Amino acid sequence: MTKQNYSLNYGEKIVFKTSCVKRKGFSAYRQELILTNRSIILEKYGVFNNFVDMERYYYRDINQAIQIENSNGTKQLELYFDDKIEIFILLNNEECEFKVLLKVINDQMSEDAEYYDFNYYNEYLAAIKEDNKLNLFKLLSDSDEDNAETEFYEKGIKFAGKAAKNILKSGNFGITGVAKGLLKTATSQQTKNLKKSVVNGFFGTDDEEDSIPKNKNYVEPTKKLSNVEKLELQKLDEIRRKKGIPEDKEENKEIDKEENFEEEIIKDVNKSNLSIDEQIQALIKLKELLDVGILTQEEFDKKKKEIMN
Repeated sequence: MTKQNYSLNYGEKIVFKTSCVKRKGFSAYRQELILTNRSIILEKYGVFNNFVDMERYYYRDINQAIQIENSNGTKQLELYFDDKIEIFILLNNEECEFKVLLKVINDQMSEDAEYYDFNYYNEYLAAIKEDNKLNLFKLLSDSDEDNAETEFYEKGIKFAGKAAKNILKSGNFGITGVAKGLLKTATSQQTKNLKKSVVNGFFGTDDEEDSIPKNKNYVEPTKKLSNVEKLELQKLDEIRRKKGIPEDKEENKEIDKEENFEEEIIKDVNKSNLSIDEQIQALIKLKELLDVGILTQEEFDKKKKEIMN
């Protein structure tokens, strides 16, 4: 490949490279976007992959960079200038790089541009790809759960049909007759479990332990941050520290509270000769930490064992 015959300006550094888009209406065989801390450079290559030419778009001349989706589903990047619009069309299977491309442009047009570099954007791209894998895995898992739930309801319908036949055959339509008909239908252990649900639903009697929460202080687990969200928060914290901006104390109250809560539990666990009541309270606190995602299952099991011993 012919080496490009241009050089970067003084103080100019490359922050991202991508071939995920192609400039609309231009017939170059291959194109590559080089994003620096000063501008966007469009490199054009010929049919033999030889460097042909380049165009440069300075961030100071760009009024806005947006992503749109056409009626046919294709995505494109639009750069708005005072006197023109440059359009870059997304190539197939390059959505991860396309997301980073848009972020790079907007970051470099912001007042915090100096804090974002080549390494950060490559980490960001890797985080997006990892999140996509996890989302796909979750989607497949949810699909399996839906199939299992459908199968359960289909078995429930069959069970109810058989139970109805037994009740009709007995001719006893009172509570005793209905109960006997349901019990007679339950033959296998799996059907017995299903029968329990049907009987409870029919008579409106759920098990007390199932209807009453085991812990009145139970907190719904908080949504775990994605890899991209974690990386963005780390970068924002880094920028805050470099700018010398003090932390928001109000914002960190809950974090401090959680940390103190965890320290208190660890202190309780490390005590010797815990009473039965103290053991129960320590286990309840540990379970709360597990539910909100502060402790892993492995950490919870380890501490639980220490308490019980």
